[in-house]
Amino acid sequence: MVFFKTLVFSLGIIFVTTFCVSAQTYPVKPIRFLVPTSPGGIIDVSARLIAAPLSAQLGKQVIVENRPGATYSIATDLCAHATPDGYTICQINISTHSFNPYVFKKLPYDPVKDFKPVYFQLSAVQGLMAYKTVPFNTVGELKDYALKNKGKLNFATLGQSSSADLFCTWLNKIWGTDITGVGYGGGIRIALQSGESQLTIVGIGTLAEGVRSGDVKLLAVSAKERIPQFPDAPTFQEVGLGAYPSSFWLGIAVPAKTPDAIIKKLNAAFIEAAKDLRYQEYLAGSALLLGPTTPEAFAEFIEADRKAAATIIKLTGVTAR
Repeated sequence: MVFFKTLVFSLGIIFVTTFCVSAQTYPVKPIRFLVPTSPGGIIDVSARLIAAPLSAQLGKQVIVENRPGATYSIATDLCAHATPDGYTICQINISTHSFNPYVFKKLPYDPVKDFKPVYFQLSAVQGLMAYKTVPFNTVGELKDYALKNKGKLNFATLGQSSSADLFCTWLNKIWGTDITGVGYGGGIRIALQSGESQLTIVGIGTLAEGVRSGDVKLLAVSAKERIPQFPDAPTFQEVGLGAYPSSFWLGIAVPAKTPDAIIKKLNAAFIEAAKDLRYQEYLAGSALLLGPTTPEAFAEFIEADRKAAATIIKLTGVTAR
């Protein structure tokens, strides 16, 4: 019995020592950074821009891996079930952790139990945008046109029950219109700029160049005040859409059993990486905002945002599928 107790004690010491060494020396190999969309757009670009300075901070390469599909669930599921050793990190967002739990009866992951928040990456000022040739230039004119031309407008989304699709559903609900949501996977930008779709809501940065070139009309922005990048664009509040209770956000998470010491190290590395000049210029140019910096504050934000998502689901009348 004495031998057994001594053996257990020794193994415990070895485990604690090994854990401390691994946390102190982490990382010792490249880190996989799962991104839930195709290349292009705010989600992917923001990941790639921060991956370079993050690699410098950690001393090991951070490799961006695009895994689009299933309303962001493919990448999120891979992250949830990865080995919790800090070598798989992922981008989570308003769909993966706020909307998806309400719009899917069965998710391959649990947004609460399967993850630990690491870092709030950004929130995006969104724009309600239209193709350049549509016969309206304001939200009021859009509403009038949609009421008089039912079934003639398509709204580009990332798929059924994505955040853009829910906004379209909400718009139809409050206006009495029947604008059709059409899923384009990761191709919202291309769908709108080509005229294949006439409307969408997306982060300003995704189509900022299209707005500047005149290929896209910016009808309104989701910010509380007009933004310096496009000061002529009215806010949602100004055009009667202020009741929409949510905005797009991105953050970093890891599998739930990842050691807290590694999460702390990742959080500190992201905070420093976000100071990179090129990354800061991208944030400013795309109307992207930083949020709470600690994992604890990010967790509180996610919980509050999930409650806001529940309000939207109730307003739209969407049922889980």
